[in-house]
Amino acid sequence: MLNKYSLYIVLLMLPWIGLAQESVKFEAMASKTKLGVNERLRIDFEMNKDGDNFTPPNFENFKIVMGPNQSISNSWVNGKRTFSKTYSYILQPTLKGNFTIRQASVEIDGNIYKTIPIKVKVTEAVDKPNDPNDVSRVVEENLHFVAEISDSDPYVNEPITVVYKLYFSP
Repeated sequence: MLNKYSLYIVLLMLPWIGLAQESVKFEAMASKTKLGVNERLRIDFEMNKDGDNFTPPNFENFKIVMGPNQSISNSWVNGKRTFSKTYSYILQPTLKGNFTIRQASVEIDGNIYKTIPIKVKVTEAVDKPNDPNDVSRVVEENLHFVAEISDSDPYVNEPITVVYKLYFSP
């Protein structure tokens, strides 16, 4: 039998009950599915609930250039919580062919979730790799980024100032 205090507690818990019933999403996303053997590929493994024991695939026929990088986003907007945790890798193919990036797995709330494998086609080397983070491409676009530090040898607890400047040519 519910009294007015029990009803109040149930009403307070309704938003949390909704969060517990939210479906878990764990997916793999590739920056591209066709690339030259001299290009790079970004793979993101993203989940909408916090998970443990993340196990990446072995990335056969690819060399890990960077990663794993982990990012977490947790926000509340108008009383609604959104959460995202992502593991990212930058990969370089080691040879041409059609390959499959196998499943990654993660444990969320005691259950194991796996991603869907991604098919990738690696072709001959391309003349100009399409990598927006490539240093030579940034130089061609006449961009220069500088960080200026007020004191390069501060003592413990001394405040310092870092000023970032972006120089570009129109």
